[in-house]
Amino acid sequence: MQNVVLYNGSAVDREMIRDHEFRYQASNSSKGKARRQAAGQLKFNVLLASYEMVRKDRKVFQDIDWETVIIDEAHRLKNTTSDTRAAVAGMNIQWLLLLTGQPTLDQCKSGCGLLSTAAVDMHACTHA
Repeated sequence: MQNVVLYNGSAVDREMIRDHEFRYQASNSSKGKARRQAAGQLKFNVLLASYEMVRKDRKVFQDIDWETVIIDEAHRLKNTTSDTRAAVAGMNIQWLLLLTGQPTLDQCKSGCGLLSTAAVDMHACTHA
């Protein structure tokens, strides 16, 4: 069974999500699934969030070791100086999939900006 969490809402809503849906807490009880899980381990398998939520709570997202991140409308990351781009670049991601329907790769600067999101070693590309 997969646990999917929608990360959205007001600051209070998001705090409640982080407090109750993000990580298992230490428990004195010997019953329940939470006791069997290591304290601090992530509860969710999938977290759905908008660009706005990632920007607003970038520290939350950057404190998680992500196994996989899939970004829709990735053409929004082609600007190498944007806040959204900086928030995503600061995340620890093992595997990143960028989805875009925009023909960004036909323009060198836009294509390089997008590709450098996936490969931090594209230093020459971002300074072209």
